[in-house]
Amino acid sequence: MPAQQILLSAGEASGDMYAARLAAALKARTHTAIFGMGGDQMRAAGVEVITDYSEVSVLGITEILSHLPQLVRAMRRLVGAARERRPELAILTDFPGFHLRLARKLRPLGVRNVYYICPQFWAWRPWRVRIVRRRFALALCIFPFEEKFFGDAGVPVKFIGHPLVGTVAPALSRGDFFADHHLDESLPLVTLNHQSCAMRWTRWAPLSHNFASPEFARLRRCGL
Repeated sequence: MPAQQILLSAGEASGDMYAARLAAALKARTHTAIFGMGGDQMRAAGVEVITDYSEVSVLGITEILSHLPQLVRAMRRLVGAARERRPELAILTDFPGFHLRLARKLRPLGVRNVYYICPQFWAWRPWRVRIVRRRFALALCIFPFEEKFFGDAGVPVKFIGHPLVGTVAPALSRGDFFADHHLDESLPLVTLNHQSCAMRWTRWAPLSHNFASPEFARLRRCGL
């Protein structure tokens, strides 16, 4: 029996990691051939990467315009591969700017789209949930409250839990961390995180520092 074809797509480093784990689990349980867009972790999991996510991982309108040829080329490769291989499913991981458009092009080919790790539309542009309803057969959410948000909008949805639960453990105790970084353990610890995109860190870290320093000083004056 020929392997079931599945299109699996991720557009950034975190998505590559999550999709790679999903691909490994699918291959361990089913007879599947998985192809799509991703990076080194998906390749290591046995996915045939036909376009690397580095071609489409952009930030801001300026980068989108400068990378437009790469974005169009990646979209055409994925749609062309889907037209040739006729996958039953397309599992699209987060990265809504690209994947919502890809889903629109895949539906006329008879592909059922599954959103793996839904975009956080509950936090920004909530009206876009209607696009998910029209273009996806199923949405897989990683936070419990998302199930109601998408379900109330008419999206077939299932809560699956966060992929990192049970796999991430602290390398140091709180005391050891504070000691290593010469911090006062009696004070609250606040961290600033810029997701998985190095470009975001390069651009936003100085701005975050300029904003955070006076805010932290104000909180300390309030005794927080």
